[in-house]
Amino acid sequence: MLPGEGADDEVVVILQPPRLLVKLKYVQPDEFWVAVRAIYGLRQSPKLWGAHRDTKMGGMSWEGQEGTITLEPMVGDPNIWKMIQLKEGWEEVTKGLILVYVDDLLIMGPEPLIQKCIKRISEEWEISKPEWLGKDRGVKFLGMDIWLTEEGVFLHQGSYLKELLKRNGEEHGLLSGVPITRDQVLRLEEDDPQKDADQVKLAQRAVGELMWLLTRTRPDLMFCLSKMSQAILRNPKEVVGVSKQVWKYLRKTQDEGLWIRRGERNVLEVYTDSSYGPGGADSQGTVLVLWNGSSLLWKSGRQSIPSLSTAEREAEWKWTESSKGIATFGSGSATKVYSPDRAGSATKACISGCSATNEFFSAEKFSTISANSSSFNI
Repeated sequence: MLPGEGADDEVVVILQPPRLLVKLKYVQPDEFWVAVRAIYGLRQSPKLWGAHRDTKMGGMSWEGQEGTITLEPMVGDPNIWKMIQLKEGWEEVTKGLILVYVDDLLIMGPEPLIQKCIKRISEEWEISKPEWLGKDRGVKFLGMDIWLTEEGVFLHQGSYLKELLKRNGEEHGLLSGVPITRDQVLRLEEDDPQKDADQVKLAQRAVGELMWLLTRTRPDLMFCLSKMSQAILRNPKEVVGVSKQVWKYLRKTQDEGLWIRRGERNVLEVYTDSSYGPGGADSQGTVLVLWNGSSLLWKSGRQSIPSLSTAEREAEWKWTESSKGIATFGSGSATKVYSPDRAGSATKACISGCSATNEFFSAEKFSTISANSSSFNI
């Protein structure tokens, strides 16, 4: 493949045509092809497309109502782009945000700004018809249903979950109020001497399907999936069994999701908790970060360093997560509330990004578009 602009290395990919084309005598048996466009399944395609897309977006600009608007990726997350207005004296003002995932875009800001942004992007690429978020209509983005209300924005994956239940034949059945039972947690710690490769594949599939829910709108699944992930190679049969319990829980809670509520407090709340060798198993730690009462970050994981007490366990967890850039204030299950002035540098960056997002929620205008990456000559 000859990479597009912005790629670091020049790579040429030579492919052998499908055997069917040779059999039908459309191509010669000794014929080979050189890839000149992005091909689905090619290992280099995502990187080359990402470099091409980012280079093009970085060069976009247009005239807004109060000056020139340019696009700039955020330092903390390059998949979030700021729409920046340039004023006199080189002052920069963020007027909107664009969330990028491969060739799908979620644009947030005032409607006139979004309209001009879409127009500029359509001049570069072929795009689908934009979907607009309003009080009477939602939009779908990355398998999520996004709804706007007077209270804020509600995110859920009801459509994806219904499809998932149907695919696994779990549309109907018993309901449960918990995703995993205590006995199942203990059984996941046991090693199954009869495990085989087919069981491991089934366990990987079960965890992978549920992980898309966890990482988007369902932090209530983080402990359960943490335990299931740890046991894929140790006890895959039990992992598949636990997934049946998760289906019962999801059937009962399929309309639940994540609230991003409006607020002007600019307050960061962090909950932390740790367990010390429950049932003789590995200790587990959890962090939940809230911004203005809305879930922002969540994590549940196994302790990597042995401890001698619950107090030591919690201290180790906080120190480990802080070193990874996750702000962990408070003790045990207690909550500490911090204003931006009291938070650390990593927390301030997080607050800055969320504060901008809350501002655009109040604008009540969102749009999602999809660029057709297959039409680009990379």
